[in-house]
Amino acid sequence: YQELNYFMNGNSEKDWQELKKILDTLNAHGAIVNRSCGNHIHLDMRGKSTQQASRIASKIRNCLKDWAHRSLHATRSYNDYCGVFREHSNNKYTAVNFLPFRRFGTIEVRVGMGTLNWFKLKMWADFLKYCASPGSSIATFDDFMQSSAHPKLKVYMWDRITKFHPTYVSRGYPDICGIDQYKDFINAVRGGED
Repeated sequence: YQELNYFMNGNSEKDWQELKKILDTLNAHGAIVNRSCGNHIHLDMRGKSTQQASRIASKIRNCLKDWAHRSLHATRSYNDYCGVFREHSNNKYTAVNFLPFRRFGTIEVRVGMGTLNWFKLKMWADFLKYCASPGSSIATFDDFMQSSAHPKLKVYMWDRITKFHPTYVSRGYPDICGIDQYKDFINAVRGGED
């Protein structure tokens, strides 16, 4: 088994294209992902105080706990390595790990799904960047759908949540309130795609 670490500027199109080449090469050579795989994204918090970074980590953590974990398979949300509902104080093995802040100036989001799909990875990173952005308030799914997030990001998250919905329901988890009310919006965005 191998681990790929790739350090990049998430706002750099050049870095994203380089990552795409890497993933294309891995795919061309038969690399695979299984349920034990995941991705960890570090969000740059350099220049932020401990209090500011802690607030951002809490905002992401709360969003994941309330609804965004449903965009991932339940095995990612509920496990011992990156579980969304695990105790997070001084614990590396939680969805949002604050421990790297002191050493590297980052917040680590560990709960991401393992993937060799560039689009999925980019959309997940874009979602996390949006969560961390100043002024974003997306504590609930409805908040997110009413937010200024890019419509394609909303479609992506809606698609992911509806994909895993049967898994969560079969495990006894409740529905996400109001998800069906956005079907028309989702279809309209899809209809306007190039």
